[in-house]
Amino acid sequence: RPVTVESVTPRHMSSPGGTLLTLHGQDFPDVSSLCCAFTEVQVTTTATFLNTKSVTCLSPAIPSVEASGAQLVSLGLASCTSTGEFSGYLQPLVSQITVTPLPIISSIFPSRGVRSAGTLVTISGANFIDDVEDSSIACRFSTIG
Repeated sequence: RPVTVESVTPRHMSSPGGTLLTLHGQDFPDVSSLCCAFTEVQVTTTATFLNTKSVTCLSPAIPSVEASGAQLVSLGLASCTSTGEFSGYLQPLVSQITVTPLPIISSIFPSRGVRSAGTLVTISGANFIDDVEDSSIACRFSTIG
């Protein structure tokens, strides 16, 4: 049966790389040559087999995005040599992922809140992702002191 990739999460990755991407689908092989191929930038990264329906890989750095703004890249599940060289697609051009520059935070208001929660916090800046369906977008709070 052919390998089928149905979706990739998250649908965004940051230009410095290091975003953990999960490919979801059917009949993924458990082979050491599995890799993710990012076509527009001609880069491959090692894929980690989780099970026949899930594979993960880290996104590569795509420095051109910092200068030009967000861009789409195509991701395919591929086979690579032991040195990481691309040797062929298992499932080509699975999905397009938006690569964005890192967010820049210019202000956070208010700077303090109550421990019982309920304080509305506004974060201002640039390069934020406008995608309510992307579960990788979150605010985390912790106590200091």
